[in-house]
Amino acid sequence: MEVSNIGKTSCTLSWHPPSDDGGSRVTHYIIEKRDCSKSADAWVPYTDHCKETQISVQSLNENANYEFRVFACNVNGVSRPLTTSTSFTIKLPFGVPDAPGEPDVHEIGTNFVTLSWQKPISDGGGPIIGYWVERKEKGSEKWIKCNLTPLLGCMYNVPNLIEEKEYEFRYGKIFYFSEIN
Repeated sequence: MEVSNIGKTSCTLSWHPPSDDGGSRVTHYIIEKRDCSKSADAWVPYTDHCKETQISVQSLNENANYEFRVFACNVNGVSRPLTTSTSFTIKLPFGVPDAPGEPDVHEIGTNFVTLSWQKPISDGGGPIIGYWVERKEKGSEKWIKCNLTPLLGCMYNVPNLIEEKEYEFRYGKIFYFSEIN
């Protein structure tokens, strides 16, 4: 049996039909799961009527350790189980990336500031799909997203700032905002 496409709460199981069908065609398969962190004897039915030799198993617990077993069924009865050779952990195959570098101010206008930052040292094993820039006014506790969609690059013009106010940007320093003459 092969376990593939392991995700945050799911995986795919695939297997081959039995070489000996007992003289009658296999009509379906029964799949059971076991959360190895709970009890060694706790096999729980997942489905009792799978027609294919592959199934996407959903609604698993993230970071739980699982084993699976499959039974072939025909008019004569149920086979002995085919069990996964080892248990496996349900989790994403990558982690979160490191934080990007502190933002640098490149330009200040009457109502904007242009920031840039360095890419994170580690991407966590998965592609970085974008960046969020957040700001807050000095003395406020409320962070506000500046961009509506994730940024692909490492530079952003932060719009709609008010002259003579101080702002703080995530992972950055406090910058005093005033027009450069």
